[in-house]
Parts: sequence; structure tokens; C-alpha cells
Amino acid sequence: FYAAFRSNLFIGKMLEGMQAGVAAVIFDVVCNLGQTVIKGGAVLDICLMVVAFVASFFLNVNVIVIILAAALIGVIRALLARRKGASA
Repeated sequence: FYAAFRSNLFIGKMLEGMQAGVAAVIFDVVCNLGQTVIKGGAVLDICLMVVAFVASFFLNVNVIVIILAAALIGVIRALLARRKGASA
């Protein structure tokens, strides 16, 4: 179904235009989040951002693996912060 849909000239051009728009939105979000992380100065967040980029761009690690690893790090940080707050 998709091949027949994609082979239509007008639909194909529309999908190409949408890809460019999505890429622009993702680029804008990455730039804004990157600036926020760098201005915040949290070393772990900056390292996580750099490692995620290197893993994705240079090592071709699947993005799902990177997202799951980042989520795991976030959960661990939240649990540690909660434990630290409860013991204080």
C-alpha cells in the first residue's frame, strides 16, 4: 500500500517536504535543549548529551537503545534524589 501511495508524484513530493519540515523542527528542539543544558551547567547532563550524539552519529547505536539508556539514568537519578531527600 505504501509503495503505491509513495509512487504518486504529488504524494511523493509532499512527503519529501514534510521530511524537511520535521528535520527543521527536530534541529530547533535540539538546539534549544542543548543551550538549556549547557547554560544549566549540569556535568552529567552535558556528558549524557555528548555520549548520546557520539553513540548515534558515529557508532550507529539504535536510537531506541539510547532513549532507554537515558531513561534508565533519569530513573536512577530520581530515585537517588528521592532517597537523599528522605534521609535529610
